[in-house]
Amino acid sequence: MATAKLHRSLLLGILRSPMCFFDTTPLGRIINRFSKDMDAIDIQVPEMFKNWFLCLVNVLGAMIVISMGTPMFIIALVPMGVLYFFVMQQVRFIAESEERVDENNICYFPSVIANRWLAIRLEFVGNCIVFFACLFAVIGRDTLTAGIVGLSISYALNDPVLFSGSLRMNIDPFSSYTDDDLWKALEHAHLKTFVSNLPEGLQHECSEGGENLRVMVLDAGVIKEFDSPNNLLKDTNSLFFGMAKNAGLVA
Repeated sequence: MATAKLHRSLLLGILRSPMCFFDTTPLGRIINRFSKDMDAIDIQVPEMFKNWFLCLVNVLGAMIVISMGTPMFIIALVPMGVLYFFVMQQVRFIAESEERVDENNICYFPSVIANRWLAIRLEFVGNCIVFFACLFAVIGRDTLTAGIVGLSISYALNDPVLFSGSLRMNIDPFSSYTDDDLWKALEHAHLKTFVSNLPEGLQHECSEGGENLRVMVLDAGVIKEFDSPNNLLKDTNSLFFGMAKNAGLVA
C-alpha cells in the first residue's frame, strides 16, 4: 500500500509538472525514478531493514544472556556501548574512506609521469645507438661487409623492455597504427596466437618487465613448462630455451 501511494503521488506529480520541467530534466532520469528507485524502495530497503532488525535482536539477545549469566558484564557494557557509538559513526567512516582514496590516487599520476620520463629517455638512448651504428657502418663501408653491418644494426636494440601499462601501449606507444596493423606485426613475430589467447588481447595489462606474462610449453598435449619467458630463458635445459635457440633468438 505504501509503495502504491508513493507511486501514485510520483505519477501525479509528473503529470502535473509544467513543460519547463521536461525541457530541463532528462527523460532517463524520470524513467529511473519509476524503475530503479522504486525497485530500491520495494526490495532493497525492506531487505536492509530486515537484516538490521535481525542483527539488533541477535546483539540484544546475546547481551541479555551474558548479563544474566555474569552480572559483572553489565559494568563493561556501558563503556563498550560508548566506544561502539563512536566507532560506528557514518560521517567519520566516509571522511576517512575519502581521505584514504585520495591518498591512494595521489601516487597514480606521478607514476605515469615517471614511466613516460623513463620511456622517453630510453627511446632517445636507443635511437642514439642506432644512429651511431649506422654512422660507423657508413664510415667503415670499405672495411665492413654488408652482413656485419646488417647484424650490428639489427642487434642495436635487441634488449626489449615492457613498461607498466597495456600491451598495445608497449607495442605502439604513440598510437600511430591501427589494431589491424598491430595484429599483422604480431603475426609476423609469431605472437598473434599468444596475444589473442590473452583475456583482453591488446588491452592486456602488463607489469613492468612483463613479469605477469607467462608462457606455456606443450608436448603432445601435455603441459611441460609454464613460467615467465625470462625465467624459462635462464634455464638452458628448458624446452623453451631450446626452441628459442633453434629459432636463432638466443646464442
